[in-house]
Amino acid sequence: MTDFSEIKDTAQYNRQEAATLLGISISTLNNYKNAGDLKCRWRKKNGRPFYYGRDLKQFLKSELEVK
Repeated sequence: MTDFSEIKDTAQYNRQEAATLLGISISTLNNYKNAGDLKCRWRKKNGRPFYYGRDLKQFLKSELEVK
């Protein structure tokens, strides 16, 4: 798992980048997204998913609270 300071709030991270920052696989990332635990956005130009840094931080905080 990455240090919070490495994640920029307004940055847009693709699936691979987001999974790497969170220390999980893309498959696990998709599971969290499908369960509604992690918010995913879609790029208007190419329709590909991305994650805002602030959403990744919020997810990390919620996961740390559970443990």
